[in-house]
Amino acid sequence: MSQAVSVKPDYHSPWIITAVSLILWTLVLLGLLYWGIEKESEQVIELAHREARANLHKELALRNWTAWRGGVYVELNRGSEPNPYMAHMPERDIQTKTGKKLTLVNPADLLRQTMQEYHELYGVKGRITSLSPINPDNAPDEWETGVLKRFEAGEQEAYAVALIQGQPFLRYMQSFPATEGCLKCHAYQGYKVGDVWGGVSVSVPLAPYLIMQKQRVAVLR
Repeated sequence: MSQAVSVKPDYHSPWIITAVSLILWTLVLLGLLYWGIEKESEQVIELAHREARANLHKELALRNWTAWRGGVYVELNRGSEPNPYMAHMPERDIQTKTGKKLTLVNPADLLRQTMQEYHELYGVKGRITSLSPINPDNAPDEWETGVLKRFEAGEQEAYAVALIQGQPFLRYMQSFPATEGCLKCHAYQGYKVGDVWGGVSVSVPLAPYLIMQKQRVAVLR
């Protein structure tokens, strides 16, 4: 009757050392690749975040310029009609000595119009919204509603990645406190200077950033 012989592996064998080394090196490379891909993803979000913030600050600078001057008068045409939500304001519509008819554009409406044109030209979406909007077109969506409630609790900004019409965007929103210029149209709603009136948001398309990320990840591989 034969007896089984126990053979202990020789861990000092060159073949085993080589195999273990290859496995460990492969794990290290995979770890570095994963880390690199994660860093590229973080950079995509950070770059889009910076672009969103820069666009928003530009829009707010224009809005503030208009607010401190009480709005701007523009000539009546198909693109600039009297704002029905400002009908209670005296001198919303005026006429010059030469007969030109002008209508007052308030800061919020100017912001809405410029954001719309900027979106058509460059693809960056922007809007102003509030939990108590005068214009129903400015009513918040589900994400904006949640963010606005957080603003009322003290937060100043928020951002998230979301699909808009099937395309990836970075949505960025900043708290919008009421100023003296706001009260010209919103004082009757009970707002005071410093109250969180709403928020201004921009949505930056991520497609160009994702293409750049794909190219960089290809290099890593």
